[in-house]
Amino acid sequence: LMLADAQTSFEDKLKKTQEQAKKLQDAMSDMGLSVKEFASAFGGDGGLDDNDPFLVNIADDPLDSGALIYGIPNGITKIKRLNGDKSTERAIKLDGQSIAVTHAILYNEDTRHYIQPVDNAVVFVNGQAVKNTDKFELKHGDRLVLGNEFAFKFLIPGQKGADK
Repeated sequence: LMLADAQTSFEDKLKKTQEQAKKLQDAMSDMGLSVKEFASAFGGDGGLDDNDPFLVNIADDPLDSGALIYGIPNGITKIKRLNGDKSTERAIKLDGQSIAVTHAILYNEDTRHYIQPVDNAVVFVNGQAVKNTDKFELKHGDRLVLGNEFAFKFLIPGQKGADK
């Protein structure tokens, strides 16, 4: 009897979590919240404007997909390995063995957006390897793979329907 109650409770929790994840995905895909509004819900805007792009993680587990969202403010944002440094440098820090100390650089130049790997770091955009000599232009809906552990979707507010 207790096992049946625990199982029902788990199933209810799973269903509730799936419903919440769906709501978040719907809100983000509909751009119901501006990037600035979304960021402010987590303690500040981080220098983000409503039109700044962001990365949303892609995962095999639907409960994990969309769980990480990184805004990319105007200028340069580095992608780095999470290593406990206390630098105030603008960076997206990822915890993974295949992520280099400085893995890549994201450039948000108003209406143009680029990624450039650093020192032969592994970066794929839509399945195509990006060389560290290339400053690869990103478009709304592009899929990025960083190292062996991380996959993201690149989204630009206001550009619905361009998903690949």
